[in-house]
Amino acid sequence: MSDTIIRCRWVPLAERLPDDSEWVLLAWDGTVPTDTRGLCVGGTHFEVCYRENGRWLIAANTPAQFVNTYAPTHWMKLPPNPTGTRPDIICTRS
Repeated sequence: MSDTIIRCRWVPLAERLPDDSEWVLLAWDGTVPTDTRGLCVGGTHFEVCYRENGRWLIAANTPAQFVNTYAPTHWMKLPPNPTGTRPDIICTRS
């Protein structure tokens, strides 16, 4: 079995935007809106979204109003989907 290392880095939005329709993890600091699906850790908010026609979306034709309002600062590509690898821990039911 071989291990694959996936290297991820935060990209500042001021440096570069993700491609249209590419799902990414967004991050920004500040107030966490109440209508979010994301997570807040240590004052930084995280949300999975994609960008299309200049606006952030959380699903097809569903604008991410909270993201568009609070302006994220960084984004990161999502890792690839798992592909049939065995789990490290196997749980059984007795």
